[in-house]
Amino acid sequence: MAKIDTINGIENFEDILNQADGMVLCRNELQWEIPSEKLMIAQKWAIQQCNKKAKLLMIQSQILESMIESNLPTRNELTDITTATLDGADAFILSHETSIGKNIFDSTIQLAKGIAEAESIYDYEQAHVNNRQDLKDMDKYASNIDVLCNTACSMAFEKDSDVDIILCFTENGKIARFLSKQRTK
Repeated sequence: MAKIDTINGIENFEDILNQADGMVLCRNELQWEIPSEKLMIAQKWAIQQCNKKAKLLMIQSQILESMIESNLPTRNELTDITTATLDGADAFILSHETSIGKNIFDSTIQLAKGIAEAESIYDYEQAHVNNRQDLKDMDKYASNIDVLCNTACSMAFEKDSDVDIILCFTENGKIARFLSKQRTK
């Protein structure tokens, strides 16, 4: 996992992504190097880049910062969690909320609730249609794994399908990551 916490990390993001299994986007450190109005844009872009390559992206720092003291998150924090989840972030890392915060368990529960709520409205079928179109646009450059995973997911979305689960065997996790990239329900 590569930690991105400087402007240099953002500028070299794609090269780093090609070498790493995934990325950790540290917003707390980045806020000092990127103007505030560009930080969320950088986050969205990083999520897109990781999703394209079926690489994990975790967001760290300032997730539920208010819960260090408060027992409830702010609307802005919940909106941030919802947006990042719908954009395709794979995980969140709570820092101060669970290390020095007064509401360790509540912050973890609030994060889980926020993610679950966002996932409950996620349009998995549209995401699959978009992935399928991306594969068509790639034409001959699509990998065999991408095509195989997309086909398995297509079968699950067919109207008469009774597919409840997609199981894969993997030696190094690559197929599982590419299946996850499909964002099937």
